[in-house]
Amino acid sequence: MKTKYLPYTKELRKVGGAPDDEDWDKVASFLPFLEIFYDTTLSFSGSRYVTGNTFVEQIYDIGYTINHYVDDLQLSDGLRSMARQMKLKFDKYWANVNHLNVLMFISLVLDPRHKLRYAEWITHRSYDPTNAFVLCQRIKDVLKKLFDFYASKHLSSTQKTSCTGNPNSSSRGQTQGGEGEVRKLKGTNLRKDYVNEIESIDTFETMTELDRYLGDNCAREKIMSWPHSLGV
Repeated sequence: MKTKYLPYTKELRKVGGAPDDEDWDKVASFLPFLEIFYDTTLSFSGSRYVTGNTFVEQIYDIGYTINHYVDDLQLSDGLRSMARQMKLKFDKYWANVNHLNVLMFISLVLDPRHKLRYAEWITHRSYDPTNAFVLCQRIKDVLKKLFDFYASKHLSSTQKTSCTGNPNSSSRGQTQGGEGEVRKLKGTNLRKDYVNEIESIDTFETMTELDRYLGDNCAREKIMSWPHSLGV
């Protein structure tokens, strides 16, 4: 534009001139930072796959990136300044653990690749020990209340079936409500940082199906970025 289209340069002189090499270098430095927001938007807006179990990971990944840019002294002042402004807005919504929607973490726990260990790991990575403990306790309390609620519904349904005189109701009642085996899902390559810090637990004595689920090994998956075609 600068060499082929003279009005381009002429018009931009009114606002300080056309961008020079230094200006373009600054623009290029912003692109990797902004890419995470673009990828997260695509992931959240997907309509052909489940999205609820990705909210916590995507949101806190943004927080990690912002903190990294704020603390990196090798970055330009402009980029660090923008990151500090973003951190103020991020903390406005996510710093107070008492105002968070715990159901986002429940969705993460119910993903067999993550379960409670991953939710606790993210929590301790994101908050000081006191707030991390409070949030972890909220997650556990809500998870147990949800399980107890649905377990009571299942028990009520089993009792009604038993009253009808179904000959198979007795045997079904002995294998449901926490006594059945939960299939162990297997996979490979969990997220790098998580795998490096958390070891899988092979066995765990449990009392309920919820405990069995949380105690089983997490399913493994290959680490890959969301294809940009998803959710379009």
